[in-house]
Order: sequence, then C-alpha cells, then structure tokens
Amino acid sequence: MMQYRDHIVIVLTVIFTVWLLYKEWHRIPGRYRAVRIASTLLAAAMLACIGLEPVYTVSETQAQSIILLSEDADPKTAEQFSRHMPVYPLEALQANVLPKADTIHLLGAGLTIDELKKLSPANIVFHPDTGSTGITTVHWNNRLNRGQQLLIEGICANHSGKAVTLQLYGYGKVLDTAVISPGRNHFRFHTIPLHRQKSLFRLLLLNGRDTLENNPVPVIVTDPEPFKVLLLAAAPDFEYRFLKEWLSQQRHSAAVRTMISKNKFSNDFINMKPIATGSVTPRLLDEFDLLIADAAMLDALKPEELAAIYRQVTEKGMGLLTRADTSGVPGRFYTAPFRLTASAAKTQRLGLHITGSDSLLYALEQDPLFIQQTSVLRPLVTDTAGRYLAALAMAGKGHIALTSFHNASQWVLGGNGNAYNTYWTALIQAITSNTDHHTPVIETPMPRVNQPAMVRMQSTGGMPQVQMEGIQLSPAQDAYLSFNWTATWWPMQSGWVDSVYVYDQQDWPVVKKEVLKRQTVTYIRDITKSANREVIVNPVAKQVPRIWFVLLFLLAMTVLWWERKTARS
Repeated sequence: MMQYRDHIVIVLTVIFTVWLLYKEWHRIPGRYRAVRIASTLLAAAMLACIGLEPVYTVSETQAQSIILLSEDADPKTAEQFSRHMPVYPLEALQANVLPKADTIHLLGAGLTIDELKKLSPANIVFHPDTGSTGITTVHWNNRLNRGQQLLIEGICANHSGKAVTLQLYGYGKVLDTAVISPGRNHFRFHTIPLHRQKSLFRLLLLNGRDTLENNPVPVIVTDPEPFKVLLLAAAPDFEYRFLKEWLSQQRHSAAVRTMISKNKFSNDFINMKPIATGSVTPRLLDEFDLLIADAAMLDALKPEELAAIYRQVTEKGMGLLTRADTSGVPGRFYTAPFRLTASAAKTQRLGLHITGSDSLLYALEQDPLFIQQTSVLRPLVTDTAGRYLAALAMAGKGHIALTSFHNASQWVLGGNGNAYNTYWTALIQAITSNTDHHTPVIETPMPRVNQPAMVRMQSTGGMPQVQMEGIQLSPAQDAYLSFNWTATWWPMQSGWVDSVYVYDQQDWPVVKKEVLKRQTVTYIRDITKSANREVIVNPVAKQVPRIWFVLLFLLAMTVLWWERKTARS
C-alpha cells in the first residue's frame, strides 16, 4: 500500500511540475525566468519529499554499552544511565540472554565470581551503591570449648543521620546493648554460652521501634581436645611468642625449640615435662600430633631427620605445618605440593576467610604471598577474592599444610584476640583431623537457602556416603587425587542441618552486599581484559526530518512571491 502511495505522489508531482514550468516559461515579462524556474522546481521537489518521507542508511555498532542491574541497584542512578544505554536486569545474565557489549556498566551491590566470568571479555565499569545502614563486617568464634567466651565483633555503618541500637539477644532476653552513632562504628559483644552443642543467638539492629536487621549467630560448644605440638623455629620470632602464649591458654602441650646460633638451641615446654629436642628422631616425633616449623628450619635439618618426619607424617598420621618463605629449597616433600606467587601490589589490606567458618576475619596489611590453586590442595585460609593464603594436602595417612600468612600477631596487638584464636584453631584442627571420618566441610561461607553450597570430603575408602537434609549427595571424585570428593548442596530450608547452620536470604543483608562488592572490585582490578573485542556493525535506516523539507519549500515560495511583487511594481 505504501508503494502505491509513493507512486501516486511521484506521478502527481511530475504532472504538477510540468504544468508549473509551462506557465513560468510563457509568463511576460521574462525577467528572472531562471530564478522562477529554479524556485518552482525546488518547491515541487520539497512538496514531494514531505509526502514520500525519504530515508538514509548509516552503519552503527550494536550494543557497545549496556547497563546491568545487580542486587539493590539504585533506581535514581539506573534512571540517569538508562537515558543513554539499554538496561538489563540480573535475570538476563542468569538466563544467558545478555547481549554482547564492549562496555558493561554494573550497578548495585555487585556479582559473584562465576557471574562476573560470564561478562568476559567486556570491559566492566562498576558503580556500587552508596551504602546502607547495617552491619557491614562481623566475626564470631562459632565453635567454642566449654566455658569459652563467645566474642562477637564487627563494624556497623549508620547512614540514618541519628543513633541506632545494636542488641545481642539470647536465652529469651537482651544480653548486651550498644548505641551506634552516625558513621562507621566498631562494636564488640561477649557472653558465655550456657549449653553444650548447638546454640543460637540473635544480633538485632533497631532504629527506634523499627527492626532494621535480625541476624542469627549460631555457635557449637564442645569439650576441648588438647593437642601435642612441636615447634621448630629458625630464629626468635614475634609470631612464635604469641603462639606459645595461645597454646598455653588453650591447654595444649607444646615443646618449642628455637635456634639461637648454629647447633645451639633454646627450649621451652608448655604443659608438659622437658624432653630432649636436640635431634629430630622418630622417638621424639612419637610424642606429638603436630609439627610446626619454618621452611628455613626444615631446610637446615639433616637428611635422616627429614626422613623421620616424612615417615611420621605418611605412616603414622602426624600433621605438618610449614611457614613459607621465598628462599626455601624447592622439591622437598613439605613444599612440593605448594607453589607461591607474589602479588603485584607490595602491601595490601586483606580480609581473610577461614574455610568452614561463616564470618570474615579482620583485615590486616601485609606483603602477601599467594598459594597457587591446584587440584591437590584444599584451602584453609583465603582472602575475599578466593586466593589461597594457607592450604592443605594429604600425604599418606597424614596432612601437610603451608601458610604464607605471617602476621597473625597483629590481631592480638590490635585487641582482636578472637580472630587470632579462630585462625590457629582452624589450622590445627584441619591438619590433625582424621581423613577417614568422612566429615563434610562446607567451603561456602554463610550457606544460604536456595543457593548452591560447595561440600568437600576426603576419603581413602571409596565414595563417601553423605546426606544433607535427608538427601543423598553424589560426590564427584577428583581426577588426580582419588581421596578428594566434592558435591554441590542446595539447602532447602534455613536453620541447623546437622552441625551446619543454613542462613535465610534476608539474614546479614549488608554483610552479603559488602562481600559481593569486594569480590567485584577485586575481580575487575585483577582480570586481564581482552584487547580484541567483537564489534557488530549493522546498517540502520534513518528518516530525514520533515522540518528541512518544510523550510526549503517556504524559502522557494518566498522567492516566487518576491519576484511577482517586484514584477508588478
């Protein structure tokens, strides 16, 4: 129908133009005849263009920049950006229907590492939200010995402009209260759980009568299990000094041998009788569950001493923890599974996560050495980006572990002894645990309902039988290490599941957003962006604005009117 209309307009225009040109040619006087004919042709052509609506073709790149809305994206910011770029919700990424783009503007709290990887190779520009009133960082010792104090520490951000109240609730009453003034405030609560096994406390954030947050604080109380530890130090060290004090407080037994000069040692004994430690022999090692040593100290041992340690680990199940350094002898059994890489940034402030724990430890500044992730390693301590700072590998019947984190004493000096206790308790328990118990470890911090949680198991007797919420999981065996098994668990309801607490979606909302934000910032900073990005070019038809035809038509008519007026005068 449009084609017929165009044909009619063209035919009528040609007939009308021929008639006008005939009239102009025979007009008397003939002065300005050329001007009259040109103006007539212009007026007829513009009149036809108004009816034909002509278009022109240009080449445009498709979806060069788009906006992706993550959780809690600011509507005002999204509205400002949407005037210039198309906007897509998070569901578009999850459903794999997000279009290709050179640049993706990410708004909101951020994304998980797996979600961020789906955006590659696009350039990601992160626009985080301005911050919410709530608890941004929290830590508590969720596994306690009987009589041990529960200490809950963290930071609360208050953007409400007035004071809010933080309350620790348990056993049907308020146990402690803190007033949080505007800004970022540190808080600390402590109590001693009354019951053994599982207990659930609550941390409430109140603004007057309004409850801003109601967060669970699960803990498990057990009887203490003392260990016997042998420490071999290459030199007097601040870390060993605080470690000796901590072992004494936890009622562990320890023998500490510190090298003063070549073949000269000082000895300290904690909760045990003095024994001869001059040579590392099988008889000496039989007395201990765990050996902690510097890499330099192990490198300096005699071959027969190293052989004794190797047999004690692989045949009798003793644990070995090595404190890493970059000058160690490569290829030794205690460092062979671990490869160290230095960070490009010399000093970083790292927030640490203990595998199997629900909280983040207080961030500390250090020159980090990261352990490369391999299939033979199980992470013990990671930073917020998932990079290993301490890892564990099996060696026969025992475990060998390596830690590159050497300034845990800063927690004690900064008044955060709770974090120090959590760090060393987690390391010792992981290294000295029996791998045949098939005890599953939940590697996902704060597992939430209806979200996947990674479950890791170690078994030397075939596929472990693991049930969560009455559902039999199907572990996948590691392709290289037959004793490593992993499974994905989707919790269906919140609350206690055996010794694991599953959090609801609305639990610790601001902590959840802060973790996503740190992950997103770290990923964008570290990832190497691809220099060759695909640019899709499509021909696009655009209509010529009618206003130009109207203006040229009026100009031609004005010239014809002026010529006729001057001809009469």
